[in-house]
Amino acid sequence: MKPWLLPKTRSLRSTFSASRDAVGPSSFLYPIAPNPTATSAITAHAHGGSGRRFGDGPVDACTLAGWEATFAMNLTSVFLVCRQAVPRLRANGGGAIVTVASVLGLVGGDRDFATHAYAASKGALIALTRSMAVTYAPDGIRCNVVAPGLIATPMSARAQDDPAIRERLAELQPLTGDF
Repeated sequence: MKPWLLPKTRSLRSTFSASRDAVGPSSFLYPIAPNPTATSAITAHAHGGSGRRFGDGPVDACTLAGWEATFAMNLTSVFLVCRQAVPRLRANGGGAIVTVASVLGLVGGDRDFATHAYAASKGALIALTRSMAVTYAPDGIRCNVVAPGLIATPMSARAQDDPAIRERLAELQPLTGDF
């Protein structure tokens, strides 16, 4: 695995490139670009992912590489984007930052979802977003976090294909009972 530490960069575009190179082909950052509907706004997209392939799991089984890679994907990537975006949003007179955490960042995971680095990184993302909301509100920058449950995506394929998890969906997600 490539080193997870991201080099110190000066431009947002080089931050994206360095981040993609650090994690590999499952790139999690997309280039910042002018918003096509607002000439002075910017749009950036960052997302994280599961650290299972890097060694995430329960604390007693999680590897240090899994822990570090998962935090790089789910927290450091968002920090790097926000660090570059906040000055631009401030100069623009305000804006919005929306981060995507996970319900696991609020409740942890049981035997079927025991990826402790993932849960910890998403919990830290919730805390980061709340801290940014308080700090940057006077600048007109709104910061909100969304913490979805299971959604039918490639990342949840393992859960979608597990009959035991599917049986528990009504318990896990009582509003939908499905992905």
